[in-house]
Amino acid sequence: MRRTFASILYAIGEDPGVVMDEMGHTDPALALRVYRQAMRRGEDEKASLQLLVEG
Repeated sequence: MRRTFASILYAIGEDPGVVMDEMGHTDPALALRVYRQAMRRGEDEKASLQLLVEG
């Protein structure tokens, strides 16, 4: 669940610093290594995920 949560936040364009704070990460390199794939999303996919987050 943690990875899904963080991946969705990154995918919808949330500020990486905010996501790192939410996850308790202190090493930006770790966050980028783990979640960089989530950041590579098309605009249509980002919009769908945003709707999912907002309800």
